[in-house]
Amino acid sequence: MKKFILFLVLFVFLNPLFAEETIKYNILFEGMATNGTDAMISVYDKSHLKMYEILYDGKGFKLISEFPINKSELNDSKINFKPKNWNYYSYFTHPVVVGYFKGKWIFYNPEMLGFFDGKNFTTTVSGYYSGCSTAEIDKFVTDNKNTVIIKWRGSTTSCNGEWFVLYHNFTDIKNVKSQTLPNHTNDVIYNPYDNDWYIITEKSAFIYKNNSLYNLFTFPNNLTEQCIAPIGYKKLLISLYSKDGYCGLYLYNNGNLTEILNKPIYTMDYGGNEVLLISTKILSSPNRCCIVDYPISGCYLYKNGKIENLPDLEVKRVDYITYVDKDRYWLLAGVNKESAKLVKFNGNYMEDLTQQLVNIINGNNNMKNETNSGLYYYLYGLILLIIILILANMGKKS
Repeated sequence: MKKFILFLVLFVFLNPLFAEETIKYNILFEGMATNGTDAMISVYDKSHLKMYEILYDGKGFKLISEFPINKSELNDSKINFKPKNWNYYSYFTHPVVVGYFKGKWIFYNPEMLGFFDGKNFTTTVSGYYSGCSTAEIDKFVTDNKNTVIIKWRGSTTSCNGEWFVLYHNFTDIKNVKSQTLPNHTNDVIYNPYDNDWYIITEKSAFIYKNNSLYNLFTFPNNLTEQCIAPIGYKKLLISLYSKDGYCGLYLYNNGNLTEILNKPIYTMDYGGNEVLLISTKILSSPNRCCIVDYPISGCYLYKNGKIENLPDLEVKRVDYITYVDKDRYWLLAGVNKESAKLVKFNGNYMEDLTQQLVNIINGNNNMKNETNSGLYYYLYGLILLIIILILANMGKKS
């Protein structure tokens, strides 16, 4: 009996030493964008119900803004808010970065838009841009020169569906000009290699120039576009899928469309002459099919006309991905094992930045992590104490 109890003591004491500890960071990634030099990340701290805007310069993080949640914080902020009127910002308590244009970070919040140049934060009603006060930004694309195109999404009775709007003078609230793109537009990208905008419809790809559409190519076999990236002059990578569950990655090269990978590519992001490809899985049923965002089944790199298999990037669901041109790396923000994950990848090696980010949010102190280990050690200690008391009692009796 004593040997059995001794075995229990050893098991209880040693088991925690070999148990895997699962850390869950209590944050959510809400948005990410780049200006080519740095990356801006919008993070929501679920523990303190706060939004943080954090800049990453390739080496470290800098807290740019802990967005004010009341009138007092607005007045005391180091940022010059315009107008400095809480009636505006009481509607702007959850700002999310969506892009960068002409020296200003672009932020979105339901019903509001914000422009931040590093010192001044100017806000306006988003309905002035979208035509619908309850519309949400689904995609933000710019040529970094004169034009911005936004995909708006509405889900209310009076504001339903999706539509694309092209803007000139986007950050000039008084002089902005806009025009709605054709209502059959499904996606849009800018190709910096040929300085053209590409409009993707359900079945075809077009070049959009001088308010006119020029047919580029038609998708084969009734395929539908999932995502697309430019890789050169009149060259595109495009992920296509069909209703019956077929999916593939295609290369469009100046008139020729060729399948190069039979995988469901959920999202991709180009950087330099390389494209980072994220593959998940495809769900299909009669007359319906979709490529889901979780879990990731593979990561690939399109480089020099070839596709390379990449090691596990330790992100099971990618919510945001952006390429920082100056230092040539990608940032991937998402979820791994039900916890927030931020990863830096330069094409050769991967670096986990999650803990560094959390430290900045928590004032260089580790955020209070939700861990199973604390509970485990408490229970182990309690059981160990009970066993010791039993042994002591048995010793007295003997």
